[in-house]
Amino acid sequence: MVSIAFCHAYHVKLVFALYFLLMLKRKWQRGVWMNDYHERLAKLLLEKNDHLSYYQARTWVELLWEDFETTYARAGEEYMGSDMTEKIVKQWIENYGEKLHEFNATNPKYKHFLEQDKNTLH
Repeated sequence: MVSIAFCHAYHVKLVFALYFLLMLKRKWQRGVWMNDYHERLAKLLLEKNDHLSYYQARTWVELLWEDFETTYARAGEEYMGSDMTEKIVKQWIENYGEKLHEFNATNPKYKHFLEQDKNTLH
């Protein structure tokens, strides 16, 4: 007969294994797929705004991406996935992308990311 302690230990190991697999999936998704999303959006932003370097466009995309996901999570909304975030960030780029270079960062955390470097345009 199988003891309760054995069943409990097996269950705990199974839960940890599933959790580990989920974390690996998310890490891979963020590492590989996020790069594809960010790359597409950065190229779109560069098409809209020729005042930005590639690195600035990429930074803008990453900041907008994180801002949307953080705000959505704080509002207690269910995560809708990367496709939804891409859709929203793409909409922001379509609407505001041509003027993003005019944004004057006052937050020192971001200011150095967004300063124009004349030597690194495209």
